[in-house]
Amino acid sequence: MTKARSILQSIGMRVLVAPDPVPLLTGLSPETAVAVLRTLKARNADGIGAMLAAHEVALAPAMPDMSAPPVTLDRQVPPDWVDYNGHMNETHYLTAFSNATDRLLLWAGMDAECIAAGQSVFSVETHLRHLGEVDIGDQITVTTRVLDGGGKRLHLWHEMRRGADMVATGEQMLLHVNLETRRPAAPPERVGLFFAGVAAAHAALPPPDGLGRAVGQPR
Repeated sequence: MTKARSILQSIGMRVLVAPDPVPLLTGLSPETAVAVLRTLKARNADGIGAMLAAHEVALAPAMPDMSAPPVTLDRQVPPDWVDYNGHMNETHYLTAFSNATDRLLLWAGMDAECIAAGQSVFSVETHLRHLGEVDIGDQITVTTRVLDGGGKRLHLWHEMRRGADMVATGEQMLLHVNLETRRPAAPPERVGLFFAGVAAAHAALPPPDGLGRAVGQPR
């Protein structure tokens, strides 16, 4: 029991001890069970969801060198991200880029404590380009460039790759927001300094292909 508890807790599970085995997820396939856990992480802030979210933060890699766009996502495509065409659904390209943004925000200091204090960011505009197909089990990586940051506005450029192949880009505009007023506000000092510094470091890079592109423009 001690060994089992240690192993289960190390992978982000909560151990419940009962007099008899209790099949909490009886009859659910592995994909469905994973989907249930993901939903709990997003919506159950005070229970299992909070535990899963905290575990994910603990597994997050340390902040890398920010002189070049860092890898903000590195994962396999799960079965529930795939649609009836047999490739990754458009919804989950946004999910991947959103997760990449969250990783960058965590490095900047926009953590749970910061949000509890009433400071967060809201997305105001997103533009995605789908450049290649992605299938179940493919390993995808996202790198993120800070085009503008330090003040109320945060302008990001994401690039998704499968191996060496670029499969998608995502351009995002976000605003720092005071959660009490629900209005744009200056970010916390440490967050502002982080993004100002990274934007300055990335400013010397050439403009990314597709930046500011409107829907319908030829590639």
